[in-house]
Amino acid sequence: MKRFDAFAEQALYGPDGFYTRSRGAGTTEADFITSPETSNLFGACVASYLDRVWHELGEPNPFVVVEGGSGNGKLCRDIFLAAQDCAKSLRYVMVERSDKQRDVALRMVAATCFTDSQEIPVAALRDLPRGQFTGVVIANELLDNLPPRIVKRTGTGWSELHVEDGSETWRSAPEDAQNMATAISTNAPEGACLPLQLKAAVWTKRALQLLDKGRLLVV
Repeated sequence: MKRFDAFAEQALYGPDGFYTRSRGAGTTEADFITSPETSNLFGACVASYLDRVWHELGEPNPFVVVEGGSGNGKLCRDIFLAAQDCAKSLRYVMVERSDKQRDVALRMVAATCFTDSQEIPVAALRDLPRGQFTGVVIANELLDNLPPRIVKRTGTGWSELHVEDGSETWRSAPEDAQNMATAISTNAPEGACLPLQLKAAVWTKRALQLLDKGRLLVV
């Protein structure tokens, strides 16, 4: 038996999970689509925002951009193609859990943005980097993909969703989940369900701690 967030984590990111085995995002023969795949304008808008932030921060060099859940690198590519003022200072870190997607992203960005360069100002990591920097952390359609815990109001408190042999089962929620659920919804009626998005909160805290000066952009 697994708590729902652990079950969903395995289903999405495990060895046989959706993001591990899927064809990724895109418009042709892909399993899903995100904003960068709909139009280059999305990346151009983000690039314009980065130019503005670069000026606001005093035109730092390097100007570091870390993108969580970078997937196939489409947003990174479009930003480099559209960025103007901050382009020469830009250092980009793509954070992607899928080994396959990281490889695809690096090759695509190098082939389209840095054809004449032996070294490119782009790195691809499995997790957020260590150490503080001046720049921007981007989370585009990432936080809503981090599995939540699920609790349900009962006559005596809160129960928490688990999965056992492919079927849902509810068990009394531990004290931390009880307290969080009550704080979120003190008057929830019996039977009401709530997501406890702790993974998103942890990721956001880690992202903010990376910034010596800068912005966190969540889309």
